[in-house]
Amino acid sequence: MSPADPRPRIFANTLTFAWRALLKIKHTPEQMFDVVVTPIMFTVMFTYLFGGALKGSTDEYLQFLLPGILVQTVVFTSVYTGFMLNTDMSKGIFDRFR
Repeated sequence: MSPADPRPRIFANTLTFAWRALLKIKHTPEQMFDVVVTPIMFTVMFTYLFGGALKGSTDEYLQFLLPGILVQTVVFTSVYTGFMLNTDMSKGIFDRFR
């Protein structure tokens, strides 16, 4: 690797921003609710409220439900990450790390 190679800095910057995000959870604990409780709530709700009505068996319905819940959780988390990244950029934190 040459000294101008940005890969080591990208990894270090990613870890720095991830650490900052974890520290922010102390100030806004509802973020953990969004990440942990929401997928569990959707799984229980769609399995036991709608599962038997749509497919006839909740076990068969879970085969279709769980990948959808996983994708939904990843999308919601990505949107929130993008929002926080935009907030950091507008406050000038990116420029400080450069």
